[in-house]
Amino acid sequence: MEAVDTLIARLRSTDDDDERDDIKAEIVALSESVGRSQLREYVEGALKQELLEVQWELEEVVEALTPPKQSESEPEPEPEPVDDPTTRALRPSEIEPVYNDPRGLRIYKSKVDDRWVVSQIDPRVGQPVTYEIPGEEAERIKQQLAGSPYWLKEV
Repeated sequence: MEAVDTLIARLRSTDDDDERDDIKAEIVALSESVGRSQLREYVEGALKQELLEVQWELEEVVEALTPPKQSESEPEPEPEPVDDPTTRALRPSEIEPVYNDPRGLRIYKSKVDDRWVVSQIDPRVGQPVTYEIPGEEAERIKQQLAGSPYWLKEV
């Protein structure tokens, strides 16, 4: 590593940019005989003891000696799952009101499939509670409310 120390001393003493580039190229060329990783570690150790201007030059040598990172191609983004309303809760934009009782019972029918949603006031807390009902229960409710004037649509 005496050759590297000699080249670093020359690098420290010169002000000519072209000569500095030649010295840096010589240091990098030494990596073929010494070993790239071993030379890089040695230069990194020497770099800490040098003047700032020499440190900058030696950092360029270290960058040249550092093997390029194998750019792992960015993993392909997973395709967004298909938004299938039958596998999730219905959104407000996917339901339409079909029954509206002013006492607090509202029934909605899905626009995208055959599900029904009921919203009613919970008497314990006074807030609306919304839940889906199965098709057979929806049929039973339709029969019970058949003569009611609060139907908004014929279903």
